[in-house]
Amino acid sequence: MKHIYFLFLLLTSLSLTSQTSVGSVLYGTAAFENFGKSIGMANNGDRIAVGSPYNNELGNHSGNIKIYDWINGAWVLTGNIYGPANSYMGTNVNISENGKTVIATTDYYIGTASQNICVYELQNNVWNMTWNLVNYGSSNLTFGSYTGVSDDGNTITHSSVNIGGTSNSANGRVFILRKINNVWTEIGLIQEMSLNIGNGNYFGHTTKLSPDGNKIFISAPIRGSLYSYQYSNGQWTQYGGEILESNNGSLQFGKSFSINSAADILAVGNTSYNNMTTKNGAVTFYSLVNGSWTKKGQITGTASQFMGTTVSISDNNLVAISNNTNNLNQNVSGSLTVYKFDLTNQTFTKLGATLNAEYLDYMTINDISKTSNKVVTAGFYANNPNNIRAGYVKTFGYDAFLNTKDVFADKKSVNVYPNPTKGRIYFDDLENKIISVKVFNASQQLILEKDINSNEKSLDLPSSTTLYFVTFYLKDATTLTKKIIVQ
Repeated sequence: MKHIYFLFLLLTSLSLTSQTSVGSVLYGTAAFENFGKSIGMANNGDRIAVGSPYNNELGNHSGNIKIYDWINGAWVLTGNIYGPANSYMGTNVNISENGKTVIATTDYYIGTASQNICVYELQNNVWNMTWNLVNYGSSNLTFGSYTGVSDDGNTITHSSVNIGGTSNSANGRVFILRKINNVWTEIGLIQEMSLNIGNGNYFGHTTKLSPDGNKIFISAPIRGSLYSYQYSNGQWTQYGGEILESNNGSLQFGKSFSINSAADILAVGNTSYNNMTTKNGAVTFYSLVNGSWTKKGQITGTASQFMGTTVSISDNNLVAISNNTNNLNQNVSGSLTVYKFDLTNQTFTKLGATLNAEYLDYMTINDISKTSNKVVTAGFYANNPNNIRAGYVKTFGYDAFLNTKDVFADKKSVNVYPNPTKGRIYFDDLENKIISVKVFNASQQLILEKDINSNEKSLDLPSSTTLYFVTFYLKDATTLTKKIIVQ
């Protein structure tokens, strides 16, 4: 006879009061290798790419990108990408949302570097370079200053903000390429001079592509502006109007910004907001309303926080914000804050505590999973147990703060059994209703994450004797959390 155990539902936060650590901290190994100088996270949060431009494992300052996958509750190193000698590969890293394409650049600030833009694709479990552009000249010191990649990895961008002269007279350019019949083909060139805004605005400092690669967003931080274009009939056409910020004292608006998957919400960082007075920094939100970008609210940092060095938003209305200072207002230390935003009501709710770094850690960058509520951040200049200034990467989960409810509240039971269990649980009543499941231990750490196929009715939990919280993610966008004991 089957014994069915009726389990209680934990509402809203798994009884947690703070963000949870996801896996162990990742550390660089060599002194001053800048592990975490650039990071990227795939859509579901199960793959991250970490750049280390001063890594010497394969030649002097060749640089390195490490690929980690979330496997059985831990970050596992599954790939290594190395640049040519003296290329400082990993200064800028982007990974496609499907996790199968990486575009990376060298450090264009180092005059001795051979400047490269490289595309790597995962083929038969090996990261192969499928496209490379090399600039051997020394006149263009911003070659490959920023890159972007579409969700499927088939459209890429690279930009040069200082083509044709000094920073005051340069014409920024953004190049767009698409893989057509397995060949990377240029499908567009957008130039600063086409906007009649003058030159030297660092047009192209940051670019973002929509998931399908048919929309591109480009910032010009010195002007304090941002532009959007869409691709149709072989042409890139501007739409939505210019976004222009007047409170841009030190010319930082748009150095970091993020878009949602629908490409109709923008979050724009501006560390120079109130730069001449309280030095708050800010993140401003825009939504596409009747064809025009419309301001929909703003998060302002605390005094001397310089908020907005890096901004990332998810499709679950979360925004991860990196700031230049920590709680002691120490410059180039860094901190991370995460908010849930509601642009309809223009409300912003802070989730958990601000994560503060130590002095000179440079924990000023982050990336967020579009769907799984994971945030990855890095302190690329931090001391770590392996070496001085070797850097670290940390990942945090924010599931605990998202509203959960029992979609079967009108039923007297949810058929999840047995409890206690020897390791396997069954969920007959949830068949065909589940997208994925996450398992947290009693210490609030995410230890297992799994997509659920429509015909699956069971889940194997880690066999150690302990208490687990199992959260089911359902197709109607709700979640259901159960407390399970393994004996």
